[in-house]
Amino acid sequence: MCQLALPRSEQADYVFERQCGNSSLRIAAGSLWDGKEWVQQPLPYGPMARMILAFVNTYAIRNQTPEVVGGGSKAECLRMMGKTSTGGKKGNNRMFEKQLLAMAACEMSFGFRRGERISTCNERPIKKFDRWVMRPGTQDLSAQKSKFVLSTDYFSSLREHAVPCNIHAVFALSYSALALDVYFMLAERLHRVPEKPVFLRWANLYGQFGQEYRGKHAARDFKRAYTKALHAALHVYPDAKVDICADGIRLHRSPPPIPRRRPLIA
Repeated sequence: MCQLALPRSEQADYVFERQCGNSSLRIAAGSLWDGKEWVQQPLPYGPMARMILAFVNTYAIRNQTPEVVGGGSKAECLRMMGKTSTGGKKGNNRMFEKQLLAMAACEMSFGFRRGERISTCNERPIKKFDRWVMRPGTQDLSAQKSKFVLSTDYFSSLREHAVPCNIHAVFALSYSALALDVYFMLAERLHRVPEKPVFLRWANLYGQFGQEYRGKHAARDFKRAYTKALHAALHVYPDAKVDICADGIRLHRSPPPIPRRRPLIA
């Protein structure tokens, strides 16, 4: 997920694919039962979906359990993710609920090619999702908290391969999906860079991060947006050693955002 990110903007379709080198991610929107009928959910997208996934992963790792319990209200859940509760059509409350349901319903498939071997992994990260409908006059929220149950395979993979990130850095970048994607990529990759720096051309970065940029000036627009997002990520990751060049960026070996023995975000 640090290499192949969720959609950054709302999608008209119910399937989204992203490719990076010999790896690919395919996300399919799903449906949830509302007590009366199955309701089609959209694809998860944007900063809020990333924050929800980060919260779910963090909770599972910190508590070493596949059962993730959310807050008793939208406001409480948002506070747990460093966000404030705001109403209205474009408020955090409505977006949180939309992305929460989309994340609970979606299915993910990963494709890999390693030499002559091609592998496909189909995964539904959230095996079960419980939410409660608040009745008028209800005061006790202790029994009203939503709960995710992660699939066995997803939880096992998370325990083995979670990428530690600084929670405060993630909160600081929660306004931009691209900045979060850049930060997660640096957190996963910089500490693995060999002694010799790795140079990534803009064409390579566009192939990994620029799928949403189309049109006559797509490459130019992507470069401008990526550079801005990279500066934001470097601001909250001061130990990251990255040079921005005319033809791309140069990655130098750097310490991870936080020691792996204390994972905060997956």
